[in-house]
Amino acid sequence: MDIAGLNQIGEKHSEKMLFVPGENDRHVKVFFVDDEVVIFGITTTAYVFWCSVTKADDLETNREIFAYIMQMERTHYLGDYWAEGIVKYGKNRMMHCYSAMLDSADEILPYRQKIAVSQHIREPESPYFDLMQYNLLTPEDAVIPKYCPRTRDYCIRVYYADNEKIIIKGIADNNFIRWLSVTKLDDIELNRRIFAFLHETVASEYGSFSELIQKTAYTYKQAESFYQAELNSADEILPQLEQARQLCRQREANPQFIQQLRSYKKKLAFVGKDPVKDYKRSRSLIEKIKKWSYLCCSDNRQVRELYHSLIEMGYAKYNSYMTEVR
Repeated sequence: MDIAGLNQIGEKHSEKMLFVPGENDRHVKVFFVDDEVVIFGITTTAYVFWCSVTKADDLETNREIFAYIMQMERTHYLGDYWAEGIVKYGKNRMMHCYSAMLDSADEILPYRQKIAVSQHIREPESPYFDLMQYNLLTPEDAVIPKYCPRTRDYCIRVYYADNEKIIIKGIADNNFIRWLSVTKLDDIELNRRIFAFLHETVASEYGSFSELIQKTAYTYKQAESFYQAELNSADEILPQLEQARQLCRQREANPQFIQQLRSYKKKLAFVGKDPVKDYKRSRSLIEKIKKWSYLCCSDNRQVRELYHSLIEMGYAKYNSYMTEVR
């Protein structure tokens, strides 16, 4: 088969680029449309140099396409996935198709199966049907993104709230979440099921964290003040908290630690006439303080309050800096 001939991007589509992408800057993004896949070869900056449409189950051809994309001489680039005449499917349809950045053609069929499972999670026959009662993101709250969220941005963030509760957030990308729940810290089996669901499915609904957190007992500001960590397994939840508390105890063993936090607060309290210089002068200290997020878990209320004050002062300086830069 003439694999090169499957590429729908040619000289007539090529656009002028601001710069030439690096030779190793090659990625494959796959859109799933019915029983077909639209395979794009793209750069980090979203320039498209390959586009083909094949059957999802044509494993050999798709393997050859992946291999070819990784070594082909890239002569023509397109700056828009949705350019007219490139793909037989229109923009409106493609925008609402599942897509994923894949490393191998062998991932196509398993990912397609994952999509099939994800499309029926709220049906009684689904193994996740009863679990969905814990997800605060419901179909009524769901929104439709105006772009295709990056599946490689999926992660799970745990917020350690008060009263031995945790907030589990399934992150779809920088703008959307796909799961939000509040469970008990020690409800290991339920938390395991939630993590398993987030690993075994893809996003079928998207929502806003700032809006959905209002359905809990916590405000957005409260949630952001909690200690949080990105975890891969529910079995990491308790050890992560214990590790954070241990780090707190180590810090607090220093009798000068609270005085040190107060001195940092005094430094950040200084506001210069130039917000840009002011932030740059304080940036290293702000970044240092951010690394101490485990102090949110301290048993010492004074330490927690001082730390939260420092974080808010750092954000205030950053916001003033960004306002001035804009």
